[in-house]
Amino acid sequence: MLKAYAAVQERLTEAGPQARVSPEDLTKMGRRIAARLATGQNKVLPLPFFRMRPGMLSGLFTWQPTSKTESVWTVRAEFPKRVKSKTAPEILRSEKSPEELAAWLVANEVYDASVPLTAQSLEPPLSIPDMQSLLHNLRAFFPAPKVFDPPVQAGLHKERTVRVFVTVNLTIPREVKRISRIAVVWSTTWGQMFCKARLPATETLRSNPYQALVKAMGMPLASKPAVSFHTPSKSQCPPVRLLGGPSASAS
Repeated sequence: MLKAYAAVQERLTEAGPQARVSPEDLTKMGRRIAARLATGQNKVLPLPFFRMRPGMLSGLFTWQPTSKTESVWTVRAEFPKRVKSKTAPEILRSEKSPEELAAWLVANEVYDASVPLTAQSLEPPLSIPDMQSLLHNLRAFFPAPKVFDPPVQAGLHKERTVRVFVTVNLTIPREVKRISRIAVVWSTTWGQMFCKARLPATETLRSNPYQALVKAMGMPLASKPAVSFHTPSKSQCPPVRLLGGPSASAS
């Protein structure tokens, strides 16, 4: 696509300098295309040319197959049954953590509260309500159209984090009272979404949260980032709260 864009620039040369595509335009276009199509470490990539429509799914079925080496989280999609059809649910996605799987479902607008969510073989302490709460809060915090369609002009500036969603002790026994493990999902000024899961953490997340988040993400924050901390129900670990910022929240 970038080569085609450059070819257009060459053809416009005959029309005069004012009609040419500027280097700034190429930069903005290149970063917008890369944000939507290029893969990257920890990147949550939306499917190109794909959009869920109401009624496409009749249910989502998640499960965690038993593995001696590593955890695998998979989601199957149940589609409305056709007459005399007994089609089994189709695998949509597999990830190594519930947070990564949830982030993908939200980024691609697959999850909707109206679609029944069931699960099998969930390892304690996770439950179906835990997954429903995680998906609900992620979807509310990351409205997909807004996340992946930022102002084009932002592509001329350094990429920064604008929204950060942090799960605290989601897969840790509920009786643990201290911060032990986190997962971080964040979106950027260039329209990219990332997720890092299974990160060890300590109580320093309370005393210096912004520094801890920048270290975890490896990316600078915008001047006024929106930050949300998600602690599962029944967890005895006190919620993490940010003081002094109108965009800070806890759930």
